[in-house]
Amino acid sequence: MQLPPIGRPGPFARPQAPVSSPAGGAPPPASSVTSRPALALTPGAPTWTAEGWSLVRTFLARLQPAGAAGPGTSFAQRVVELTNRKRSLRGLPPLAGRFGLQFVAEARATDMIRRGYFAHTDPDGRDPFYHLRANGVRYWTAGENIAQGQQTPEAVVAAWMKSPGHRANILNPRFGHLGVGAVQDSRTGAITWAQIFSD
Repeated sequence: MQLPPIGRPGPFARPQAPVSSPAGGAPPPASSVTSRPALALTPGAPTWTAEGWSLVRTFLARLQPAGAAGPGTSFAQRVVELTNRKRSLRGLPPLAGRFGLQFVAEARATDMIRRGYFAHTDPDGRDPFYHLRANGVRYWTAGENIAQGQQTPEAVVAAWMKSPGHRANILNPRFGHLGVGAVQDSRTGAITWAQIFSD
């Protein structure tokens, strides 16, 4: 379904229309800003070894570009807490953390700052589902919310909850896991946010 344009809830605040995995497993078109039903793409979950964790930590350290800094895991954890509070008010189970989702969410937020774009599809035409698969994250259903400019976890969750498409991802009963990226551009102070959901 086509979503109406999303307004700016505050100065410099730009929530982006959410994206969910499309029917049939085909990626959405690059120009898509619609919310699509989340359907099965790949079953299972990744298996991580000590060597794999070490490689991921090394990659994340190198990925952090000059000019970007993380506001800390406390911001990401607070977004998870606020998201789960919204879910509990509707009788939904809480979302659990999942390392692969956390990794992709942080990498996506960092990449948007590093390469100067704000979209579900990166400049190379790759959507969040590509990034999940490329990083070994297996899922039946997945979705992404992104936002830019909100300076606190409370502000970004409030903005997402005002948008029907973002709210649908947050309250989707088929999602059971969540990863959050919150990366601050040290040049402008703006924070880029990414929520990656999966079953």
